[in-house]
Amino acid sequence: GVYLFDKKVLLGLLAEYPQEHDFGKGIFPKTIGTHRIQRYAYEGYWEDIGTIKSYFDASMGLLDERPAFSFYDFEMPVYTHHRNLPAPKVFDSGIDASLICDGSVLRGAKVRRSIVGLRTYIRPGTEVNQAIIMGNDYYPDGFFSLPAERQENSGFGWKAGVTVERAIIDKNVVIGANSVVRGSVDTNITVQNEETAKFHIINGIVVIPRGTVLPDNTVIDAETFK
Repeated sequence: GVYLFDKKVLLGLLAEYPQEHDFGKGIFPKTIGTHRIQRYAYEGYWEDIGTIKSYFDASMGLLDERPAFSFYDFEMPVYTHHRNLPAPKVFDSGIDASLICDGSVLRGAKVRRSIVGLRTYIRPGTEVNQAIIMGNDYYPDGFFSLPAERQENSGFGWKAGVTVERAIIDKNVVIGANSVVRGSVDTNITVQNEETAKFHIINGIVVIPRGTVLPDNTVIDAETFK
């Protein structure tokens, strides 16, 4: 939510209720009878993306032909950080209902209803469906001048034959050849590992943490955790 307080009142409430960590659940119920509280009923687009599922669903909604929220509304433009990256390059690939961000290279891939982030490098035989890919912070020095075989073994991007479905892939993730990262439509499947784990599954959505390296032939399938 978006809240507007008188500064003096806010500091007083925080001092009075130091154990509370949420305005909607903790502060407001205790003060609605003692303070003047008003609300504004906003009728435009609004999604609370405070959970993995709500973030995933809102992101997938951007891929609709006529989304509830559109980046193409020129009366209310959304400006992003200017990165001076080249346009994406696509070779022998099929793309449907997806957003492909700057600096990405797709070779022999099938991408459907997915968001492909900055500097994502996808090799042949890869299939991506309903996924959010954060991309990479950088390309290795001299990467594009390397022979194909050395690029393949450079430890960057995804190797060939990867399948990713209903997943969120954080930045700088390397996925080995013929690996499978597959979520489920069953929102009851949740596997929250330690912070350093290779993956988490939240409401059926597989999350691969930042900087993870998945070896060749890795299989992470949410259905196996039912």
